[in-house]
Amino acid sequence: MNSIKSYIFIVFTIILSKISGLIRDITIARYFGVGFSTDSVLISFRIINIFKNILIEEIFCQAFYLTILDYKSSKDNKFTRNFISMMYGIILIISAILFIIILLIPEIIVKFVVPGFIGKIEKFKLTVFLLKLISPYILISSFSSLNNIILNTWNKFFISYLIPIILNLSIVFSIMFISNHLNKKIISIGVGVILGGLAQILFQIFYLKKINMTTFPIISFKHDGIHKILKIMKFTTAESIINQLSSYANIILISFLENGSVSWIYYSSRITEIPTGILNILLNIFFKSKIDINLTNKNYCKSESFIFHGVKLCFLFSLPCTVIFICLSEQIISFLFEYRSFNNHDMKMIEKSLILYSIGIISFVLTKSLNFVLHLKNKIKDSIRLLIFITIISQIMNYYFIQKFQYIGLILSIIISSYLRTLLLFCKLKKEKILKLSLNFCIFVFKVIFSSFFMYITMSFLKKNVLEIIFCSSLRKEIFEIPITITVGLIVYFSSLSVFRISFKKLLKFIL
Repeated sequence: MNSIKSYIFIVFTIILSKISGLIRDITIARYFGVGFSTDSVLISFRIINIFKNILIEEIFCQAFYLTILDYKSSKDNKFTRNFISMMYGIILIISAILFIIILLIPEIIVKFVVPGFIGKIEKFKLTVFLLKLISPYILISSFSSLNNIILNTWNKFFISYLIPIILNLSIVFSIMFISNHLNKKIISIGVGVILGGLAQILFQIFYLKKINMTTFPIISFKHDGIHKILKIMKFTTAESIINQLSSYANIILISFLENGSVSWIYYSSRITEIPTGILNILLNIFFKSKIDINLTNKNYCKSESFIFHGVKLCFLFSLPCTVIFICLSEQIISFLFEYRSFNNHDMKMIEKSLILYSIGIISFVLTKSLNFVLHLKNKIKDSIRLLIFITIISQIMNYYFIQKFQYIGLILSIIISSYLRTLLLFCKLKKEKILKLSLNFCIFVFKVIFSSFFMYITMSFLKKNVLEIIFCSSLRKEIFEIPITITVGLIVYFSSLSVFRISFKKLLKFIL
């Protein structure tokens, strides 16, 4: 019962977080639309995130989590607080160096990361200015990431899901109330980010005090935990750098495309991230809580059973999301972005990329889940080898696809690479006898695909032949079309699953 309650609470907070992100994106779309200014602000954030992810988030934070988890159970509070203070000190040094570099040479960084902006003078200058404006966020977000890990270790998971809400609402507030007082309204996004970041830190400090883990940075490397982190980092560094290099290569290619390409890709990916984000977080919590415990207790048969059911859940929830986005892409884009700042061309471009991204939802969810399982089984080297291979293939595809299909080519490359990585992960897990794909599993997948197809036919018929006639005179007919079509579609989907004797309740009962 406690497990069900905690899952419901986590789902609720994640949904709130995703809704706040959607409100933020709608606000940006309504006030700034698509163009070089929106592209500039999105790219400046990507640059900050690449720096942060390579050197802090994906390297130090992963190693820090494993170390502090061990210290929480084996050491006293004083020892753990001392270790946290030293980690704060290290993070302060690294993030301060990055902050100073960005302030001193922003032009060189922008030229290096987005060379396609060099010939677009106004776009280049705005990106440089915005990069300098939001550079303090690298300091703020680094400490925020570390605080989240500490709070998660003490089972305060809901804080890390509520934290993005503070940032998103701060950006919305800044756009709505501060932008009118600025010469360039787009700057309000940067102001909102800094204010939101500071609010996040204050919110975290309040809960850190409750668990008696508030401390100040100490510049020192004389602690066993620091050496332990450096050992763990040997494995996490390579994977992090490869991931970020792939992201960096994509940014370079996007910079040469026409104005608006960054925004088209961003808005469509953000929409599909709502279901994928929720599913990834829930499945990762499930895999970590269920599989990790059974692996520790050497209960391998049970851990394999949990992995198998986790993969089943991926298919069960991902495919209907794909159907919804493909069937209602036009209505969703119209509902979210039909404002003065958007023209029909922008909406069509976002709609195309949304349909493509939705096709990749199942692979995005499966890749993260299967890779997570590979990490739990300590097959990190295999994960890195697969990632290197996929990154090379992805960049080769980018070279050919982008020339022919422009921004659509980049999305095609991302989706094909994701499916290829999923397939290779399946093969690796099967080879290591971690995941066994039986005939029953193949039959299950076929039933889910058939149910999804039946759901698509029903939704398409309802949309074109029933709702189009009923709401033809309504100015904002998508407000009615979207919820009605999704509700009917899901009823058909789950009814079809029950006809095929797929017990949704049994699957959830096994997991919870």
